[in-house]
Amino acid sequence: MTEFIEGQEYLVYKSLITIMRDRTNRLSALQDDLEVLGAGEAPTDQ
Repeated sequence: MTEFIEGQEYLVYKSLITIMRDRTNRLSALQDDLEVLGAGEAPTDQ
């Protein structure tokens, strides 16, 4: 289980499949993941 530290930013992964490895970590440790995810898009009302 990830120990969260106040003041740090985290990228949190959520999966309905419990056997999937938890990759939740500080943003600074997941730069490769952020590059793959990209900038994202703003939510829409669709």
